[in-house]
Amino acid sequence: MKKIFTLIATAFMAVSVNAQTDATVYDFAGITEDRVTVNEHGEKSNRALDGVDFPCVNYLGADKEKKMLVQVKDIDLVTIQYSNSDKKSPAITFADKFLNLDQKNFVLIIGTEEVKLKEGDVISVKFCAKGSKEAVLHAETNLTGDDAKSKDDKDIQIASFTVGANGTAKIKETNGGVRIYTMTINADIPAETTGISEIASAKTAKARKVVVNGRLVIETANGTFSATGARVK
Repeated sequence: MKKIFTLIATAFMAVSVNAQTDATVYDFAGITEDRVTVNEHGEKSNRALDGVDFPCVNYLGADKEKKMLVQVKDIDLVTIQYSNSDKKSPAITFADKFLNLDQKNFVLIIGTEEVKLKEGDVISVKFCAKGSKEAVLHAETNLTGDDAKSKDDKDIQIASFTVGANGTAKIKETNGGVRIYTMTINADIPAETTGISEIASAKTAKARKVVVNGRLVIETANGTFSATGARVK
């Protein structure tokens, strides 16, 4: 591990001079019920998860044309959309460390009519499967980038997509539901061929630089680290 930390710290120093400071980071951990709003096709409730009660949202539509829309205060550029031919209780759970989307076909709508994404913006999502069934994040609308996959709830990954044109964009989970930890919009992400993106001694670990609260950190699938290799999260 010490060698990995050293490589991360070295990569940090190599790229920190050109770091962007305008990245927006949304944290989906510990969202409280009072921050959540839902349209007429859903209702707020509570769910026991690992013996602890958490706020959740139930889907009431029972019709694929009835789209439930959920928004969270302070995560103002993201709307969660869901529809199905059946009701679902719960459909969304706001757990202490992540947002749990319980089934496939959830859509994350990023951007609004008032605040549009810009062509070339980069959207990164830290996520994993919600259980033993693989999660797949797909660039649904106005995005480019390969599908990102997590094999189970221990396999935390970072999906990255690039906005194609000014406006809104959509990311869709297409397989088995998903847990979302963070979303970063307009992060400064290096090319896949650079030392920061592929760390050989970490095998398949990916790393990228992200600005959080004015501080540049290195975010990997195994955690978030400072320039010295200390774990931040």
